[in-house]
Order: sequence, then structure tokens, then C-alpha cells
Amino acid sequence: MTILGYIKHIGIPVAALLLLYLLNPLNLTILLGYALVGIFLLFNLNKLPKLADKNFMLFLVFGITYTMFNYFGDHKGIQYLIIQAVFPCIFFALGTTMTPKRLSKTVLVQLLLLIGAAYSFTAVLSVIANLNEGGFAQVNRKIPQFWNKAPLKSTTVASYLIFNSVIPAILVANRKRFNLLSIVVWIAVYLVSLVASFRLGSRTLIVISAFSIILSLCYLISQQSLKQNIRLGALIVFIIGALVLFSPIDADSPIFSTLGHRLSSGGASESNATAGNRTQFWAEGFENLFKKPLGWKSSMHHHNLWLDMAKNGGLIPLLFFLIGNVHCYRYLRKIMKQKNKDLGVNVTFIVLFLSSFLLFFTEPVIDGNFFSIVLYSLHTGILVGYYKKMTQPT
Repeated sequence: MTILGYIKHIGIPVAALLLLYLLNPLNLTILLGYALVGIFLLFNLNKLPKLADKNFMLFLVFGITYTMFNYFGDHKGIQYLIIQAVFPCIFFALGTTMTPKRLSKTVLVQLLLLIGAAYSFTAVLSVIANLNEGGFAQVNRKIPQFWNKAPLKSTTVASYLIFNSVIPAILVANRKRFNLLSIVVWIAVYLVSLVASFRLGSRTLIVISAFSIILSLCYLISQQSLKQNIRLGALIVFIIGALVLFSPIDADSPIFSTLGHRLSSGGASESNATAGNRTQFWAEGFENLFKKPLGWKSSMHHHNLWLDMAKNGGLIPLLFFLIGNVHCYRYLRKIMKQKNKDLGVNVTFIVLFLSSFLLFFTEPVIDGNFFSIVLYSLHTGILVGYYKKMTQPT
């Protein structure tokens, strides 16, 4: 299937609106999201009964129950309530339609990379504009949003970059699928995102990047032959050697100003040992799960998606979301156990969901950037759609 054929399969208006939604030009992501949901439903009315499987229903019930509880608490307005209620299940359904039977695995991997890069577009622009004004020697961790100059917390901006942080792991696992030009382009996207993470002082992005590489290598080594592992080892040695020779790291460089300030400031060692003092927030939230099952008030984020979800909406939406997480894990296990499994595609899905869950575990996503959950829903839909097409009789 050619790229043009793939776009026609999705529907040109849906494909265009999805790209624009991810890019978020002129800060129009909410309006574009509404338009995308409306056009997708219009194009797929006859398919909705088939699309509304148990995964769709879990996202729908999660969205509705969370929104019902959130409505009576602190919320940002009716438009965000609509987003919370509708977007997760619709984006899941959209994802399931994005993996036609004739879609090549190479195009699928490229599609997943493109989604991550497009999603990071406005965040990268915001950091570049900030660097252009103030350079790297800054310790203020609030970044003006590129389109409206509204100050955003670094954790919010960093959440848009997470899928770029796993690019090296995806490239290594799919090294035979990319030509030299493609590799150079995607490495450039990764390096720009990495520099942006230094400006944001984001330890989470760096940990996700390192952990994804280690996990993907462990998975590949366990699945490949000795000959393939020797070749992989030689490639890794070459890459490390090239980095040491041609990219010497200067710890005193202004590039590391914000990150270095966080790591060297008073209490930094204690902060690192307690995951940025998150363990205290996690302990408080976990205790409230049992004391206040219908939600609670707190002036602080718990820096954990599931705990913040329970804080805002109680145990009911949390339960449905957790069941959905388990289903996602089961589909990952299923594609890894298939006889006709593709290691490159498997690693791509593994590191994408790894990055999402690590972000969910350490950051206040549901309060800071609900669209991370929307993208998680889209990725889950693509995973489920891929598995269903993979197991269909030929």
C-alpha cells in the first residue's frame, strides 16, 4: 500500500485533521480535535457497532465516569469535560482503523514515529523560541508557549516530547527498514528533543530514553540468533565509539544549565533518591485511595496519573482505566507470542507504551496534559488494530 493509498484508506479529511491536531498550529488543538472527532464519526457511522468493542467501551466508561466526578469538582470548563468524556474512546476507535491488512510493517513503524514527532512540534517550537531569547544559561523552568506565550510548566512541555525520546531504540530495532537519509532525519529529531529536555531540566525524558534503549536491546538479544546478536553488538560498539570521538560531552556547557542546576542545587541528592520528592506525594495519595474512595482535595499534584485520577474522580474511573491498562499489556504479550511476530514492530510498540507508562507513573498528566491520555488511547487503538489484522486468516 502506497502512502497515498494509505491516506485514502483513512480518509483524506481525517488524515489531514489528525496531522493538524498533533501539530497544534496557532494553538487550535481543541477546535481541531472537535473537528476530527466529528468527521471521523461522520465517515464511520456504519462501522461504529463493530468499532465499539470492549476496549472502546472501557475508554468510554472511563471518560464518562471521570467527567461526571470532575464536573462537581475543579475543572477548566465545559469544553474540557467534553474532551475528557469523548476523546479517549473516539481516538481509540480511530487508531483501530489505521492498520489496514495491506499496511506494510515499515509504513506502520514510520507512522508511529511521525505521530510522535508531530505531537512534539509545538513543544519543540516553544523551547527553540525560548532558547533564541535567553540561551541555555537559564534556570527558570517555565517555557512560554509558542503560539500564545502562556507560561507552561516544564513537565507539561516535556510530556509532548516523550515519544521522540525512544527514537534510538526504534531505529536500532528496525535498522534494516530505514535508509541512511531516514536515519539521519530521525536522529536529528531525537537530538533536538534531547537538547530541549536539557533546557526543560527533564530527568524523566532522559530516564525514559535510556531505559527504552536498554529494554529494547534486552528483548532483541533474547529473540535473535547468536549471529544477529554479534552484528548488533558490533553496531552498538560503533555507535558508542562515534559518540565518544565526535561528540565529546562538556559538563560545564551552558546546554546543561537548567538540568545541572536541578541536579546540583541544595537537596538534589535527596530529591534524586526520592524521585524528585515524589515518594511523599505517592504515599499520601495511596493512603487516600482507601480513606477517600470518592476523591479528595489536595493543593499538590501526586505526580502519578493513577493517583491524580483517583484524587479528581475517585476509584470508579480509576478502576475502568486500570482494566484498560491490563488489556493493553495483554495485547502487547499477544503480539510478542505470535509465530509471525516482527521484532522491529514489537520493540516499537513496547517502547512507546513504556514511555507512556513511565510518564504516567512520574508526572501529573491528567491535570497537566490530558492529551497524553488521548495519544495513549490512539496508540492502544493502533496496537489492537494491528493485532486483529495480524491474526486474521489470509
